[in-house]
Amino acid sequence: MKKTSFVLALLPACLGLVACAVSNTPNPVRYTLTPSAPTSTAAAPAVPFARIAVPAYIDTPQIVTRNSENTVVLNETRIWAEPLARAIQRAIPIQVAQKLCGKKIKNVEKVSVFIDRLDGTLDGKVLISAQIVVSRLTETEIKSESFLFSKNISAGTIDEVIYDMSEDPYATYAQAISAAVAALAQAIADNLCE
Repeated sequence: MKKTSFVLALLPACLGLVACAVSNTPNPVRYTLTPSAPTSTAAAPAVPFARIAVPAYIDTPQIVTRNSENTVVLNETRIWAEPLARAIQRAIPIQVAQKLCGKKIKNVEKVSVFIDRLDGTLDGKVLISAQIVVSRLTETEIKSESFLFSKNISAGTIDEVIYDMSEDPYATYAQAISAAVAALAQAIADNLCE
């Protein structure tokens, strides 16, 4: 009986502590990749993507920034609205198809993309590097070609993508990540064209 009354007496105090902890935790701000606007109404060729892989260190809900060559920072209150890997895996095929509108592709059997690095600093500087593997069907076999892609992106004007240097550095960072993904999609499209 004493144990029950003791637990019941502690229950309001425990609930009060939980309420204080929850009320002091700020609501996270959620960011998305910048959606790409359709560039043409013409039918785009279908590109068979076998795999689009991202490094595990950026496949987290938290936005990851780099503060030195060997250290990254995860921000608990600035998060992606959806897993970044999923957003990239959806964005790249759409953007590649848009960039290929009206162009012919050379006997592509499948395309694989392995992103090695996609991060940067809050001032809008992002580095993306990836390996693009294109498998083509020849008369006798499937041959694979591998291309390396690396690009530094800075806030401002990037390959005709213009965005603001906002007061929120994480919004600027999300825009720079979006521009980096768009630059990778352009490189993939360029390697697929005849």
